[in-house]
Amino acid sequence: MPSWGAKELIFSKIGYIPTPDQEAIHRDDHRIKEIAGGERGGKSTTASKELISQHWLGDLYWLVGADYDLCRPEFAYLLDDFTKLGIVKSAHFPSRDQCSLDIALEGAKAHIETKSAKYPERLAAQARMA
Repeated sequence: MPSWGAKELIFSKIGYIPTPDQEAIHRDDHRIKEIAGGERGGKSTTASKELISQHWLGDLYWLVGADYDLCRPEFAYLLDDFTKLGIVKSAHFPSRDQCSLDIALEGAKAHIETKSAKYPERLAAQARMA
């Protein structure tokens, strides 16, 4: 798990200043976090910044929503922030349906894609990237 100092460095590079409540989430060292709140409460921003702050720890990430459209805000934030960091290898962000993002970092790579939970039986495990 990255230290708060490592997260702060990444956040400064993308111009993100968390609120005190967001900072508490980012400082928490639990592997699984649930972010809840009302509409326009900053959930998408906080979740995307949390992934940005530790993207090198894995190589495959899913953004899952009731449908693809509900994943788009987080995906847009991630694409914007990874672009600011200069590590986007390729991105597929159509106006509808599934989106994917490949990022490349010295010695590491990651793939992020949206998934729809409309048909939960279609969500299946996927092997790690080759």
